[in-house]
Amino acid sequence: MLALARVRQHPGSDTPGDAEPLELIDAVAVAEQVALDYLPLARGKQQDFGWERPLGLALPVRADAALLREAFANLVHNAIQYSPRGSRITLSASRLAHSACLVVEDDGPGIPAEEREKVFARFYRRVGNVEPGSGLGLAISREMAARFGGTVELGIAVQGKGVRAVLALPIGE
Repeated sequence: MLALARVRQHPGSDTPGDAEPLELIDAVAVAEQVALDYLPLARGKQQDFGWERPLGLALPVRADAALLREAFANLVHNAIQYSPRGSRITLSASRLAHSACLVVEDDGPGIPAEEREKVFARFYRRVGNVEPGSGLGLAISREMAARFGGTVELGIAVQGKGVRAVLALPIGE
């Protein structure tokens, strides 16, 4: 709840008036730090946890680094938490047209297509879910991304099972 309150109070792209413009930061550097921070948690579950970064890639975005970090960290934490021991989780960064994309893919149980939008609702918990949590992580990630003109979308991972979560923000100038 505190994270949601912080993002609502933070000046962003939709704040009218004379708010100071957001700093230009490198989304790749933020994602890389999240990968390092969450490596021990994934190792504790004996998960194959990797970070893929094309050499020399920089993704400048206008955002608050701490809020972007929290938005991406929520996606990474969900992948680790909801994927079983021995799962594969891959983080990556890329540029797609005018968007910086931070991606988390896992080969866990996945989310059925009919629930992919529902899981973004505050306090929503999938039926039968026994993992601890409040049901706020995805809502927080999506709201933080939206604050900076971005999106968070869920789909099926490229290997055909699991979840592919994409946090996309406009490339900054």
